[in-house]
Amino acid sequence: MMNADAWNKRYQEKESLWVAAPDRGLVELAERLTPGVALDLGAGEGRNSLYLASHGWKVTAVEFSSVAIERLQRLATQQGVNLDTVQSDIFTYLRTTLPAVDLVVVAYLHFPPEDRNELYRLLSDAVMPGTHLCLIGHHVESFGHVGPPDPARLWSESDFATSFQDFDTLLLEKRIEGTDHGHGDAPVLIAWLRKKVPTTTQ
Repeated sequence: MMNADAWNKRYQEKESLWVAAPDRGLVELAERLTPGVALDLGAGEGRNSLYLASHGWKVTAVEFSSVAIERLQRLATQQGVNLDTVQSDIFTYLRTTLPAVDLVVVAYLHFPPEDRNELYRLLSDAVMPGTHLCLIGHHVESFGHVGPPDPARLWSESDFATSFQDFDTLLLEKRIEGTDHGHGDAPVLIAWLRKKVPTTTQ
């Protein structure tokens, strides 16, 4: 698991660690949906949470770095948007009783494979039928250019083959996109999933 103290130190080293704009893959999905209740896991400084909240979503942002949470709250106040924040690691949060949500965002969380599989299992178990997932991460082909130095932490299409069998895949696409803070363009993997609604039989 990641270390909150290490991330607090990393956030403290820069006024802004990430770009301010929301992820385009999330924006494209959100524009197709009726605003409802959204959960942003590992929200960081809140670029995706702030976008959703400013477009009519009721948002809960979950982040384990206290520095990032304070920064997110300050930006929300400055921008005049309302959202809820929870300081917690996302594994602990998902093991609690998750409120009904319409959209869950997981953006650029690069865990070792065993933790990534656990995250996917918890997500699959926690959300209700009809819930949309938007997952975005550095593609394995970005290794050596941007993202974690361990290729096992990067994402590939095969990660989704068996992890989300109770979901319909609406989009699974590799894109070349600009990365944070001037690192140039790199492959990004975007997945839109929707948990299947059980069919009723007469």
